[in-house]
Amino acid sequence: MALDNKFRVSELVQSGSRAIISEDPVSKTHTFIDGSTTIVSQSVSEPYEHIEGERDGELTNFIEKPKYDEEQLKKAVDTEIDELILPPPRPTPEVVPKEIYDDLLERYNQAVADLAEANAEIARLNAEINRLNGEIQSLLSQLDAAQVGRTIAENQLQQQASSFGDLSAKFSQAIIKATREASARVSLQAQVAGLDAQKETLREQILGLRQIVASLQGQVESQLAILDAQISSAEAAQQAAQDMISGNQATSTAVASGFEDMGDGDIFVKFKDGKEASGNLKVVIATKVKSYSGPGKWYGGETLEIQNLKDDDVTVNSVSVRVTSQQGGSWRGTKNWFKPAAQPNVARGNKGSVTFVAEKWIHGQNSGPNQIESSQDLHGKSWGVASRDAHTHTGDFELTIKCDDGSTLKKTFGWKIIKNKTSGP
Repeated sequence: MALDNKFRVSELVQSGSRAIISEDPVSKTHTFIDGSTTIVSQSVSEPYEHIEGERDGELTNFIEKPKYDEEQLKKAVDTEIDELILPPPRPTPEVVPKEIYDDLLERYNQAVADLAEANAEIARLNAEINRLNGEIQSLLSQLDAAQVGRTIAENQLQQQASSFGDLSAKFSQAIIKATREASARVSLQAQVAGLDAQKETLREQILGLRQIVASLQGQVESQLAILDAQISSAEAAQQAAQDMISGNQATSTAVASGFEDMGDGDIFVKFKDGKEASGNLKVVIATKVKSYSGPGKWYGGETLEIQNLKDDDVTVNSVSVRVTSQQGGSWRGTKNWFKPAAQPNVARGNKGSVTFVAEKWIHGQNSGPNQIESSQDLHGKSWGVASRDAHTHTGDFELTIKCDDGSTLKKTFGWKIIKNKTSGP
């Protein structure tokens, strides 16, 4: 290489010994060769064939310039990727599952048919009542006639008694004057005998009328008792049909309002909605992983509404919660992290509610017997990583409802605990 080649000299100054390839492997000295005609072939150490000394002061490398299709590049930049972004769900109307609707519709139609039969039976019984009322009026008319005859007979008896008294007075006078009126005495005695016979006849007539009146009164009382029993039976049938229709309507209203059947068709529950709660996931709370003691923020399920549609006089008096499964993060101790603040008292046909409260040990970090991502794990993995990062815990819980008649209902729902890293719940 000629020393007057300024470009080669500058490369040698900038790159240092890396640009000197004429090092002697034994003496470790460097000799610049100029004017050589020896050709060095391409090898592992020589990137390409050249004349000896020609590459002193040179470094070899590759410059790669990628070639882009400008039109395709613009398309890639302007393209909006939306394969992973789902469109917001359309609002759906509040509907009832078709199986439940068909069952309720069948029960409603059956209740309407039963009500129609009950109304027909009531109409028939009303006709029977009208007929019996007619018979009663006829019997009362006969009773009035018999009472009038009895009154007439009693008046005649009084008149006869008065006549008998007059005749007795005359008979007494006749006795006094017996000696003078013997023929009159015989006549008066005959009259007295006739009056006695009339008296007995009238007495027998009065006794017969009394028996007739007693018989008519017994018939009237018997017919009234039968009529009262039929009316009571018809009213009971009508009340039963109305109660059945009311129960079916209340069940349909509860399901349409978002209540869920606990399994017996009489007790329905509804958890308070939240932005994190959906489907079977009912109870959701957000908290922090450190330096936080609660109370957290509920995003669903803080309140449980209960509707009692039982036919019997039964009251819902107990609600309990038991966590049955847990996923996400480490736990220690019990998994029952929430419970009802108070017990309900929901009578038949009424609604009630229960408010849930979260245990304090789910917030932040602590060293008690019950823990979620305990502070004792802070040094388990690199400093603070194990317990100070955000975590989401999920699982199922069993809701148990008891009534004062000893019956118990159970159903499983989902829960979630969101433990944020730094921001508030």
